[in-house]
Amino acid sequence: MKLVELSLNNFKGPSLNPDHTWTGNFTLSANGEDCKLVGKNGSGKTAIADAFIWLLFGEDSKGQSEFDLLPLTPEGEEEDHSQASVEAVLEVEGEEIRLKKTYKQKWVTPRGSNTPEFDGHTTDYEFDEVPVQKKEFESKLEDLFDPERLRLLVDTRKFNDLHWEKRRAVLMDLVEEVSREDIVEKESQLKALELDGKDIDERRKQLKSRASEIDKELDEIPIRIDQAKKEEPETEEDLEGLQSKLEDLKGDKKEIEEKIADLKSSGQEAELRKEIGELENEIEDFERSWEKEIEEKLDDNLDERRQLERVVEDKEAELKRKRLRKEELEDKITEGEERIEELGEDWKELKARSFPEDKKTCPTCGQKLPEEDIEEKRKEFRRETASKLSENEEKGRKLRANLEDWEEELSELGGEIEALQSEIEDKEGEIKATFNREDELQGRLDKYTEQEEYQDLREKLEEKRSELEEGQDSEAPEKVLSLQEELSQVEDGIEWCRDGIAELKAYQKTLEDIEELKAKEDRLTTEYEEVQNQLRLIDLYTETKANMLEESINKKFDLVSFKLFERQVNGKVVPTCQTLVEGVSWDSTLNNGAMVKGGLDIVETLGEYYGVKLPVWIDNAESVTGLPDLVYDLQLIELIVEEGVEELEVSCE
Repeated sequence: MKLVELSLNNFKGPSLNPDHTWTGNFTLSANGEDCKLVGKNGSGKTAIADAFIWLLFGEDSKGQSEFDLLPLTPEGEEEDHSQASVEAVLEVEGEEIRLKKTYKQKWVTPRGSNTPEFDGHTTDYEFDEVPVQKKEFESKLEDLFDPERLRLLVDTRKFNDLHWEKRRAVLMDLVEEVSREDIVEKESQLKALELDGKDIDERRKQLKSRASEIDKELDEIPIRIDQAKKEEPETEEDLEGLQSKLEDLKGDKKEIEEKIADLKSSGQEAELRKEIGELENEIEDFERSWEKEIEEKLDDNLDERRQLERVVEDKEAELKRKRLRKEELEDKITEGEERIEELGEDWKELKARSFPEDKKTCPTCGQKLPEEDIEEKRKEFRRETASKLSENEEKGRKLRANLEDWEEELSELGGEIEALQSEIEDKEGEIKATFNREDELQGRLDKYTEQEEYQDLREKLEEKRSELEEGQDSEAPEKVLSLQEELSQVEDGIEWCRDGIAELKAYQKTLEDIEELKAKEDRLTTEYEEVQNQLRLIDLYTETKANMLEESINKKFDLVSFKLFERQVNGKVVPTCQTLVEGVSWDSTLNNGAMVKGGLDIVETLGEYYGVKLPVWIDNAESVTGLPDLVYDLQLIELIVEEGVEELEVSCE
C-alpha cells in the first residue's frame, strides 16, 4: 500500500497556543514517494500522522481512540456545528482507492422548539466516493488488510507500545515451534527427561506436587520413629532371657509346691493336695490360654488396622494425584478450545491472502518481471499458502484429537475419583471397626472368670480345699510357712516375667514398624532425588528451547534483538519480551534515534512476514542520523522538527 494523497479539513483545528501555525487544513501529495515534513513545533506534523492513522484504524498515533479532532474556540470548547474530515487516496496492489471519514457534531431540534440542540457526535464514511455504513467501511478495509496486525506497520513505536505478552505473541508467529527432537539433539542430557505424555508445564506441576508430598512424608517419618522409640520397655532383659527366667521360676514354683505338699501331706491329705495342685494348674492354664487368645486377636486386629491405614494413605495419595490430573485436564481442555478458535481465525486470514503486488517487480531494479516469472512466483505463493493452510488444519486435527482424548480421560477420572472416595470411606469404616473391636477385646481380657469351665474348676478347687481343711491340724509347721513365703516371691517373679515378655513382644512389633518406616524413608529419598533431577531437566529443556527460539527470532532482525525468557531467583525460566537495540534496552536509556532505527527494523521484518507494505510515519526524525538501508522497500514519511520554519515544508521524492 502506498499513500498517494492525504487531505485534511479542520482536523485537530487551531490550537489555543498562539505559537502554533496549524490551521487544521492540509493536503499532502505524496504520490507513493518518501516524504519529509519539516516545521517548528505546533506546525501540524503530528496532526497529519494522526489523521492518516485515524482514517485507517480509528485512533491517533498515541493509540488513543478518544481525542480532540474538531476545531476549538479560544475558550477551548468545540466550535458549534463544526466538523472535521480526512480523505486519502491509496494505491493498493496497483489500484487506487479513495477513503474518507467525516467526524461532526450532531444537532437536533426538539418538537415544539425552533432552537437546535447539541446531541453528541457522528461519523460519516465513504469508500471510493460512495457513502457506506461504518460496518461496511471497516469490512472493506479488512478485505485489504488485517487492522490489528498492520497497525504495527505504520508507526515505528507501535510494536513496543504493546503489552509484552502481545509483543511476544507477534514474535512467536514469525518462527516454527521448536520440536522436542531438536531440543534433545541440542542438549543430549534431555534424553533422560520423562514427560509421561504431558506437556512441560503440566509435567512440572505434577513433579512439584509429588516433591511436596514426598517432603511432607519425609518430615513425618522421623517424628513417627521417635514416637515409636518412646514405647521402648524399661526392662534391661531381652526376650529370650525373660522367657528362660520364666521357665526357671515355673520350675522353682513346682518344686516349692511339691515340698509344701510333702511336708503337709500324708495319705488321703496328700491325694487331696495333689488334686488341688492339679486344679490350680488347670485354672492357671485356662487363664493363660484365655489371655493368649485375646492378645493374639488384639495383635491381629492391630496388624489389620495398620494395613488398612497404609491402604488409606496410598489411596489418598492416589486420589490427590488424580484430582491434580483432573485440574490439569480441565485447564488443557480450556486452553485447547481457545487454541482451536485461534487456529480458525488464522485459517480465515490465510484464505483471505492475496498475491503481493511487489512480487511482480524486480527487487533490485524495480522493473516489472516477465509474465512467466510472475506466474512462477504466484504458484510459489499459492504453494506456500496451501502449505500453511495444510499445517494449520493438521494442527487443528491433532488438537481436536487431543481434546477428545483429554475429555475421555477426564470422564474416566471422574469415575475413578468417585470410586477412590468410596473405597477410602469403606476402609475408614473398617479402621473404625478395628478400634471398636480392640475396645471389645480389651474388655474381655478379665472375663475368663465368667466362663462356665473356669467356674467349674474353681468350684472343684474350693471343694478340695474344704476337704483338706477339715482333715488338717490347726497349726502348720514353721517350715511350711517359710516355703509359702518363698512361693509367693516366686509367683511375683513369674508375674513380672510375663509382664516383661508382653512388653517386649509389643516393642518387637514396634521395631518392625520402625524398620518399615526406615525402608520407606529410603524409597522416598531415592524418588525425591529422581523427581528433583526431572525438574532440573525440565528447567534445562525450557532454557534450551528458550535459547533456540530467541536465536531463531533474532536472526530475522538486523539491529534489534529480543530477550524472550529470563531466569528468576528461584532458577525458574519464565517468558518475557524485552526489546534491545544493539544491546541497549528499549525501556531504559535508548535515545529517540535508536528507537526509530530499531522500530524500522521491526516494521520491515513484520511487513515482510505479513507480505504487506504500508506508509511508515517517523516522528521526531530529526534525531535520526542516517536512516538504515531497507531491503524491504517502504514508503517513509519523516516528521522533522526545525525551529524557525514557520510554515510546514514538504518534500517528496
